[in-house]
Amino acid sequence: MSTNTILINGQVLPAVLVRALDEGWWAFPLCNDALASMFPPHTDTSAAMLYSLEIMQRENHNLVKSLSRPPDFLGTPGAGEPGTLDPARAVIIGDLGPDCPIALDYRNSPESPGVVYFAVRDWHGVWQRIADCIEDFVSLLGIHA
Repeated sequence: MSTNTILINGQVLPAVLVRALDEGWWAFPLCNDALASMFPPHTDTSAAMLYSLEIMQRENHNLVKSLSRPPDFLGTPGAGEPGTLDPARAVIIGDLGPDCPIALDYRNSPESPGVVYFAVRDWHGVWQRIADCIEDFVSLLGIHA
């Protein structure tokens, strides 16, 4: 897998993610203290999953369909950092449970995207940043890719 560029939703998967997939470090389910520490207190991370390549491909096919979903799924501007998600510049890589995806946000860097998750805050859907880049996310999780 690592010898080829992997595109999902038109985005190149970062090398650190491809390496983690290749070496079996990107596994699910994922439930550990490091993951819980990235989220606000009382966020349930017990059902957190990091997706296999096959699940990423399927979920991101569904992400493209989200353009026709109600705007709340795309987030709320000004409701946090980054607040919104551009489905054309994102890749879903896991989730915390139903309707709580974790995604790569390529808007700031196509080579080293940030990591965000979808949450409901004050009755509004919002995408919250949990790591400035995928390399930080992998490091914080203790994944040895």
